[in-house]
Formats: sequence, C-alpha cells, structure tokens
Amino acid sequence: MTATYVVGVLSALLLAFSPAASIFAASAGLAFLYAMGNVHPVAMTEAQALLPNQIRGIGLGALNTLVFLGVSASSSVFGALAELHFSAAATYGLIFGATAMALAIALGLYVVCRPTPTPSSAAANLSLLDDGCDRLSDVHPPRPGYQSIFRESLAVDATGPSVKRSEPRAR
Repeated sequence: MTATYVVGVLSALLLAFSPAASIFAASAGLAFLYAMGNVHPVAMTEAQALLPNQIRGIGLGALNTLVFLGVSASSSVFGALAELHFSAAATYGLIFGATAMALAIALGLYVVCRPTPTPSSAAANLSLLDDGCDRLSDVHPPRPGYQSIFRESLAVDATGPSVKRSEPRAR
C-alpha cells in the first residue's frame, strides 16, 4: 500500500507542476490518482486485521466516517481554490498541489504509525480457532451437526503462526 501512496503523490505532483503539459501525461496522472483512490477497501482490510475483535466494528465505522469527512473537506478546499480567479492551469496546479500535500501527509502518517505485526498479535487476530464444537468461532454461527467442516488448530512458533487442518472428529 505504501507504493500506491507514493505513485499517488508523484502523479499529483506531476499534475500540479505541469497540468497542461501533455494530454497523455495528464491522462496517466489522473488514471493513477483514480486508481489510488480505489485503495479504500485495502485500507479497511488492513485496519480490520490490526484492530482487536472487541473494537473492530467501532474502529472500522470511525475509519469509514473519517474517509467520508476527508472527501467532503477536500471537495470544499478544491471549490475554494477554484474560486480564486487564477488561470485554468494555475487553478488545476493548486488543486493537484493540495492533493499531493494531503497524500504526502497520509503517506507519512501511514509509514510512521503503522504497527509491525508480531507472531503473538497475528495469533490474537486469527479468530477462526476451533472452539471444540465443529464451528468457526467469532465468525460463523453454529453449524448443524450434519454439516462437516475441517477442524483447524493454530500453532505459533519462532517462524510465526501456522494453521494445521485435520478431518472433523466422529460424533
């Protein structure tokens, strides 16, 4: 995801410094920015993996709210920049410069604040552990006895977590 942010920052800078240089450069820059904007599901998935089960719903809801507030705030800023009565190239340069600045701040925060996973935290976030009732706990409701599933057990050693599958036990 870091590479996506870097590409987004570079695309915004390209468009900020030369918004009217070439239709091909502008098209490529806009395409990369659009693709970068589609990273939201990846960010939500990473946040889901990092949040403890007890606050996962609240955390994802707060993150999603912040995303929508950020889109709203950036639209307001872009509108204010567009009303400054500069030339079209200067206005687009300011708008893409603001985009580059916002992405650079987000990239910096992401790199500095992202926790590094440890085997113990990875094991804590794997909530698909067998609870002895032939079901996957914390994710799926109990299954009727006639629906067979594989049993999984988690082992954590120096190399990290691993899952071992076995056939379900006889009833």
